[in-house]
Amino acid sequence: MKSIADKLKLGLNVEPESFDSVTLYFSDISGFQDLAAACSPFQVVDILNGVYGLFDSIISRHNVYKVETISDTYVMVSGLPQKNADLHIVEIANCALDLISGALDFQVPHKPEHKLRMRIGINTGPIVASVVGLTMPRYCLFGDTINTASRMESHGLPMRIHMSPSAKEAISNFDGYYLSERGEVVIKGKGTMSTYWLTGKRGYCLKLPNYEDEFVNDIPVPRRLPPTSGKCVDGKIMRPSIESGFSESIGITEKQKHF
Repeated sequence: MKSIADKLKLGLNVEPESFDSVTLYFSDISGFQDLAAACSPFQVVDILNGVYGLFDSIISRHNVYKVETISDTYVMVSGLPQKNADLHIVEIANCALDLISGALDFQVPHKPEHKLRMRIGINTGPIVASVVGLTMPRYCLFGDTINTASRMESHGLPMRIHMSPSAKEAISNFDGYYLSERGEVVIKGKGTMSTYWLTGKRGYCLKLPNYEDEFVNDIPVPRRLPPTSGKCVDGKIMRPSIESGFSESIGITEKQKHF
């Protein structure tokens, strides 16, 4: 992103760039309209500042790029503007789990009895990125990958991470993630899709919702899949270092499992 900013400062043209595979994240706050209606405009600003302050602090620990926020909608991506091979799905999945965990203990200003319940949608696919505008230039993303990510969020459920088939396929290349098959869902503008819930990963130590209890009330009840088994050597995921291009390893331990 720095090179793009440098070009803009110099008055140089920034050409559109195509990315073969990135992972998009959309989230919103379930029940936000009702919550906002019960608050003053200043209180709504305080709530969003608190929520997005939490989100921003969490995403700073991951290789993701915050695209924008629109009211209670939060959009981020991994795999651009800096390419990271096929690690974008891991970065977004790990970040989404951390955001769900962080939301569990979030105290809503002015409404301490109100629980923050967010819906998350994830999709993987190609994207075109470009700077649009002159007076207030913005780094914008284009492509149907964005639409599907948005649909995953809007057709999801509170405190769940809803994954498209392509996101599920991408994360299956890595070891130790827990998924449940939601089944066929009619997605607006997309038709019927088989989608998935991301419920955790091996060695994840932060608090997450008890999906085993929640899934009992779903119709149909989601089918738990075996943990993903992809890039793993001696219990460690091998991943390229962005700085050096060589491999580094991330240890995985069997501390906690989730449905």
